[in-house]
Amino acid sequence: METIIPVDCLKKSPLNVHPTEQDFHDMGKNACDTAERCFTSENREPEIKEADQVLVKPYHQTGEDNFAKTRTALSTGNSLEEDQRGPVGKIPRAWESKIDWKDHRQYLARCKSQEEDKDKWFPEENISDGKMRLRQFKAYRRTEEFHQL
Repeated sequence: METIIPVDCLKKSPLNVHPTEQDFHDMGKNACDTAERCFTSENREPEIKEADQVLVKPYHQTGEDNFAKTRTALSTGNSLEEDQRGPVGKIPRAWESKIDWKDHRQYLARCKSQEEDKDKWFPEENISDGKMRLRQFKAYRRTEEFHQL
């Protein structure tokens, strides 16, 4: 069975996939005409359509005072004996930050005799019995109770 194509759908000239020399000439001519329309002979600013003005945002130069401080002072923390009364009962949270491309880790220490509002952040070396409490904290992090918070 033969496929019949209507004659009016066929073009008389073959399709050009690649642009010809005449196509390039027309594109250049259109580009020059468009540029001439945008810039007048009196060296005025180019005409901008209203739709283009929405995309153009004005640049405002700001001083250094308006920029946020990137370096923050990491609290070295005092020892727990000075700030809180009683031994460390629990380490509920950990916090990591990078300052000057170095990792700094602090832990939220809660004493047995204190409330949750009195918790403070300390580096590992300032926590008494720090290694034991950190092992307990890491074991607690693996439980489902921690992930439900």
